[in-house]
Amino acid sequence: MLTPQGVPFSWNGEARNIVFTSLWDNWPTSVTVPVGVAGEALWMLICGSTNPMQCHIANAVVTLRYANGEENSLALVPPFNYWALCPLGAQPNSAGQDENSRSDYNYGTDAFCLPSVSPPAVNLGANCRAMVLNRRLRPGLRLESVTLETLSQDVVVGLMGLTLMRGL
Repeated sequence: MLTPQGVPFSWNGEARNIVFTSLWDNWPTSVTVPVGVAGEALWMLICGSTNPMQCHIANAVVTLRYANGEENSLALVPPFNYWALCPLGAQPNSAGQDENSRSDYNYGTDAFCLPSVSPPAVNLGANCRAMVLNRRLRPGLRLESVTLETLSQDVVVGLMGLTLMRGL
């Protein structure tokens, strides 16, 4: 798969290689993926759930650990760099509610609380998307692992893929 941003992600046939984390009892709160190689940048395909009550706070954090013990982290904060897998649910179910009630962020009305540019995303199908996030890596240092940890209640956060870029 090649994202609109030009990032390749490989799917390993029928293998189950997507992991989700949550504070719910039936999910792990964090997961660590071993990497063990150096590169110039790391691209991540991340998806999951969130809701308006979880906006402007870190829903999860991705931590990069290097061979020398250094760590670098990226907080996933809606609506800045993390949007829900599916648009926010708005069903017209109240008397007088417009049947065309919007169900997702809208720059026409929500620009005051949204980033100036929406986070990069890839469409995974009807009503389904994932964020395409990246981090520059420490030059010459081996990236040992990537950890995804959920921090907020009522959310599920998934790591769908990692692509290590060399020679930018």
